[in-house]
Amino acid sequence: MIAIASIFQESNGFAGIKCELADFEALTLLESDDIRALAGSSSEVGGALRTLSRAGGRIVPTLVARAAPGGVLAAECWRELRDRVLNRLRRAGPVQGVILAMHGSMVAEGTDDPEGELLELVRELTGPDVPVVATLDMHANITARMLRHATALIPYHCYPHDDTFEIGCRAADLVLRIAAGEPAPGMSFVRLPMLTPAAKAQTIGDGPMAWLTRLAREARELFGLEDVAVVHVHPHNDLPEMGNGVLTLGGNEAERHAAMTKVAQAYWDCRFELEADLFSVADAVGAADDGRTAVIADWSDCVGGGAAGDSVWPLRGLMELDLGGEAHVCVVDPEAAAACLAAGAGATVELTVGHRLDPAWGAPVAVRGVVEATRPDATFRYAGGLYGGALGRMGDSAVIRIGPWIRLLITSLRTYEWRGEQYAAMGFDPARARYIVVKNPMNFRPTYKQWTELFVPVSLPGATTPALRQLTYRRLPRPCFPLELRSNSDPAPLTFLSAASVESGEHG
Repeated sequence: MIAIASIFQESNGFAGIKCELADFEALTLLESDDIRALAGSSSEVGGALRTLSRAGGRIVPTLVARAAPGGVLAAECWRELRDRVLNRLRRAGPVQGVILAMHGSMVAEGTDDPEGELLELVRELTGPDVPVVATLDMHANITARMLRHATALIPYHCYPHDDTFEIGCRAADLVLRIAAGEPAPGMSFVRLPMLTPAAKAQTIGDGPMAWLTRLAREARELFGLEDVAVVHVHPHNDLPEMGNGVLTLGGNEAERHAAMTKVAQAYWDCRFELEADLFSVADAVGAADDGRTAVIADWSDCVGGGAAGDSVWPLRGLMELDLGGEAHVCVVDPEAAAACLAAGAGATVELTVGHRLDPAWGAPVAVRGVVEATRPDATFRYAGGLYGGALGRMGDSAVIRIGPWIRLLITSLRTYEWRGEQYAAMGFDPARARYIVVKNPMNFRPTYKQWTELFVPVSLPGATTPALRQLTYRRLPRPCFPLELRSNSDPAPLTFLSAASVESGEHG
């Protein structure tokens, strides 16, 4: 019997919002046999279910709980989800293996490392010899506690995250092999004193992260390892074990150490290349003067990184400019959405919009427009990636036209922006737009590239700002790039961790 569980959320310690149980209920909260509905999805759980089913293994489904990225989990929310997993494992009795699909950068009130806590508690139930394999987001913060209690950690390799299904398959395959008698692979991690934003972290093309992931594949083959993964930690938390790094599986410790050192040194050498190039909204509009559609990427208010999605800085910037073409803009504002639904389609409304959920990052803006469409309890279906197939809930939503060019989508609930599903659900046609605002650093690209390749990142205030030196870190290990270590001659002080070293406390 192989147990499957997932508690998955990316936390943002700089966001002024909290993640509650209702946020999981709004996206995915499945228990027991209901989890089997994910068998056809592109998620890690979908991959694991298919692999186990094809192997003829008996599956023990426990809990799959997923929330959009946001603030830290409320203490009661974390305890409730954690205990549901543990109680179902206890009722299942002895199992041959456990697969945990987690993010790796979740934070809860009272614990900096809930994923490490869950791994420890699961290990107490299973004993030392049962394989417990966890899948992680590429943006995980890998801790000593995770390394101590997991048999293996398997992060995504791709950003955009298009390999989630494959990672789930790999995790299930490894659990099955170990359960059948194959020795568990050794595991080691090296942490670098650096944080970098997601701005240039795509693993396709010729950018620095694409080159690093190719180097990791070469190192895996050179040293004959099971895995070499580049880990690009979510930088919008302030924790005592944070830092980008390289994770290795398989081989002996010397081989893992050599592979990690090779990739980590290259990672350090390209740290300046991973910093963001940022522009203004006016720059983005000017870049579209040749008639091309400009995708204006507001990375600072990315729900996918834990922000509230309620910023109107892009809207404010567009309203101040002479556009000459249609602009699509979005914002989360339940009060404004309710006012539009009450007024009804065709009505002219005067509203203040924005910065209601997390007011620390700006002030509302006054708008006057015509309600074009309303939709109570609007939903959509995620078209791929880690939420592939899941139902997204925008809540009461409306579209208003502001002036001749701006169409504003107002939703009541925060949703992870992946491939423009929210716009599509409300009737927006990207082919008509001259400017499209997305609150996302990367995952929109596969969809919007059919209309344009003009993607302009803009620098605005927000909880997911890629300008990391604007944030105040108090618990982060120091020195740390980009706050310090900004000389090209600075060496990379590496922290090597392995299961053996964290057990003994001898690592460095």
